[in-house]
Amino acid sequence: MITLDNLRKDFGAFTAVDGISLEVGAGETVVLLGTSGCGKTTTLRMINRLIRPTAGIVRVEGRDIAAEDPVQLRRKIGYMIQGIGLFPHRTVEENILTVPRLLGWSQPRSRDRIAELCGIMNLEAGLLPRYPHELSGGQLQRVGLARALAADPPIVLMDEPFGALDPITRQQVRREFRRIESLVSKTIVLVTHDIAEAVELGDRICLMSQGRIEQVGPAAELLFRPRTDFVRGFFAFGRLQTEWMALKLVDLPAAAALAPALSAQTTVADALAQLEQSDRAAFLGVMAAFFAQKQVLASDHGDPV
Repeated sequence: MITLDNLRKDFGAFTAVDGISLEVGAGETVVLLGTSGCGKTTTLRMINRLIRPTAGIVRVEGRDIAAEDPVQLRRKIGYMIQGIGLFPHRTVEENILTVPRLLGWSQPRSRDRIAELCGIMNLEAGLLPRYPHELSGGQLQRVGLARALAADPPIVLMDEPFGALDPITRQQVRREFRRIESLVSKTIVLVTHDIAEAVELGDRICLMSQGRIEQVGPAAELLFRPRTDFVRGFFAFGRLQTEWMALKLVDLPAAAALAPALSAQTTVADALAQLEQSDRAAFLGVMAAFFAQKQVLASDHGDPV
């Protein structure tokens, strides 16, 4: 769906993105993760030509975007910017319908889409005539995502979409995002510096440093099979909790019989949280199964447990 081929961006003598190559499959969520200044937002903005690359090629659905009209390109790609960026002088409904109106949608089609999005996003119809300053942080995030999805684009770009929220609301909205994502199959590229967010939301993580890709893969691969010292060190803080989030019960051969009431797709973190009070024996069993599997994964790579 998206191909970055040896992508480079220079700002004067400073190279922000240095020879990145990456493919994002249809329906996949890829997270660009890294510290501030590593080039992840610059990379994201080159996908919809908000920034022109110095060298390299960006292909969207197989087509070189350098040959496309940038305005038409952006109307086909949903975009959530840092701080949400809703128009303060427009109502919630007007904000959501920004792109459909630019595309000339009829009123009946727009009304149907608004109703559909309100259902997906858990937005009450009573919020539609309100203005952004009248909404809570969580409501603003849902409206911002609804606007990005309004014209039903196949691709959505998200730049630190939850960064302005307090930690509790941020976690709630992330959980909602996982539910929403299951309802609308989109190809998503998401920028964040939050490790928990990357592990929870990404099918794959692209870890960047100084404009280059350090490693790309599922969270468990980066955690248990790091290719560089940078990758290993990046996940050092809070590593155990991150590992719990990266592995699911299905990844633990001995865990299925321990908690039969839980889905095999439940993360170890969620399973432990649910079992801690309700079933202490299952809690300890899942914990033991996790450490046994960690021993296998770590020994495969040669790292100490």
